[in-house]
Amino acid sequence: MGGAFNQEMKQLMLRHAFRFVTSVIFLVGPQNLRSQKALEKIGAVRVGTGPNERGHESVLYRITAPR
Repeated sequence: MGGAFNQEMKQLMLRHAFRFVTSVIFLVGPQNLRSQKALEKIGAVRVGTGPNERGHESVLYRITAPR
């Protein structure tokens, strides 16, 4: 039940963000496979790894606005 609403909410937030920016970056913990799969399901592309604001390693995903 939450999955359908979660995906719809993400799409609404992305649509709003794309009014102001051309891409959105997500930082996800390397062990958080559930979030990684959810991001890939909505079109995010894994672009690498890097530290988050606390210095912990994160996986970086990007979604670019449709043209």
